[in-house]
Amino acid sequence: MASEPTAREGLHIVQTAASVDAGGVTASFTLDGAPPPSWQGAFVRAFGGTLGDAAGRWRFEGPGIVVTRVRRGRAGDVATAVQAAVAEANTFLASRAEAAEAASAAAVAADADAQRDSVEAGKALFSALGV
Repeated sequence: MASEPTAREGLHIVQTAASVDAGGVTASFTLDGAPPPSWQGAFVRAFGGTLGDAAGRWRFEGPGIVVTRVRRGRAGDVATAVQAAVAEANTFLASRAEAAEAASAAAVAADADAQRDSVEAGKALFSALGV
């Protein structure tokens, strides 16, 4: 079983497909992993409103994105919009991961400073009281 991609690696489109049903043409974009909720949220923000009149609705389905009612001659526009939103979601989550790592490093450094201050204070108390 493949591991879930990290925020820094992001998700990528690994397969596309098109099919026809009663509602028209449906485009499917398979990702290289199941999108976690945080990635889905970033994708929704990036993708919202980008389809315009190129297609109808879209949804997450398993490890992919399905776009329905793709208009004739607009499949390329749909693919470009999906790819751009995937890239933007990846960039957003990577920047959040970097910020979290920086905050964690700062917390570790602050804790080390506090530990050092505690040791110095203990020595000063010992020295001042001659205990």
